[in-house]
Amino acid sequence: MKLRIFFLVIMLVNLSICKEKESIVEDVEPFYMDAASGCSSKENRNIGKSHSDCVTKRDELNCYRMLLDVQFSKMNQIFKNSKWTSPDFNEHTYNYYFDQKGNVTILAGGPSETQEEYEHIGKGGIYEENKTLLYEHHCDQEKCEKLNFPIEYINCAVRYFEHGEEYRLFLIIGNKYYNHYDFPEKRKFLSIVLEDPVEPQIENGFELYLVPPPVK
Repeated sequence: MKLRIFFLVIMLVNLSICKEKESIVEDVEPFYMDAASGCSSKENRNIGKSHSDCVTKRDELNCYRMLLDVQFSKMNQIFKNSKWTSPDFNEHTYNYYFDQKGNVTILAGGPSETQEEYEHIGKGGIYEENKTLLYEHHCDQEKCEKLNFPIEYINCAVRYFEHGEEYRLFLIIGNKYYNHYDFPEKRKFLSIVLEDPVEPQIENGFELYLVPPPVK
């Protein structure tokens, strides 16, 4: 009997430790910032900024402000009246222009063309269904991949882009299968970069699942 009680106590202790570890994992801060990257004097000299002009305070960093919007269910604010492009800076194959209501117009065009020459190829938007935000778009004559997925994953990163000597904000939204390469048919995402450079700042970002990802 004493032996049974002893093993029972051991099991309860192990369970409590496991629960504590799980809560620690859930409470891990998804935001990161690297004070050693993004504010070097060489980089800022290239764009005519001094070191003192480079943002280092967490509350003023672009990805941190975006994380707050996500955590306070204001994700729609991220996209309203914003312009994004595909992250291939040399081509700018696709351009995503969001209006005040979250509707997106997709244009095809690159740096060799003026915006007036861009071709309108599709449309879509961000909308809510059963308290879940979804992203969808479709293009005329299959000029881009059709997308429709719940926004369950978001990744923001601001870093110095040496080729253009600019600070750029990169964003990925996707479903919960984003990091699951074993399910390519289920993996849906959109990778974009803010059309205009952001102000000089230390490297920062976050990776966040809005729902638990499936077990690999």
